[in-house]
Parts: sequence; structure tokens; C-alpha cells
Amino acid sequence: MPTTTNTTGAHVLLVQHIRATNDHYGNPRRCFVLYEVGHVNDNPDHGSYTRVVSVEDEGYSGEPQDWKRLPHLPSVDVAPAEYRRFLAM
Repeated sequence: MPTTTNTTGAHVLLVQHIRATNDHYGNPRRCFVLYEVGHVNDNPDHGSYTRVVSVEDEGYSGEPQDWKRLPHLPSVDVAPAEYRRFLAM
């Protein structure tokens, strides 16, 4: 899995596709979520963390081009309310 490095040490960026049912007009409700996963203080003994870095609405444009090279988690089907919560992050 590719890693990137920041000032606090190594971390991994992962992408996940979130899918909800289309709205009543037939418009898609899908987004891509970018997660950062790493160790606290770059030390496995201090535990790990996962945080949402960014959420991009898919709309009709698809996945952000620069995210396509990153590893992907399995897609997840969610309720429309959960989809809206992701977009609000």
C-alpha cells in the first residue's frame, strides 16, 4: 500500500466510494471519501487513528482524477441520510 509522509511521520491515504439510492428526480447520490490512516506520533505503541480528509460528491463527473492512483476500500451502500452526513463533513 502506498504511503505518504507528513511532518508527523508515515500515513496511508485510502479512498472509499459511498453510494445511496438516487433522489426522486433520478439524480445520483454518490461520493468519494478520502481517509488518512496512521499511528499516533508515528508510534504503533501509541495507537492508530483514522480521519476523513476530504469528501467529494461524485455527481456525474466521477472520481477525482488524483485519487484514482490511491488504494480503494470496498464500496459501501448507505441510506440517503448517511450520504448527506458524509457531504457535511
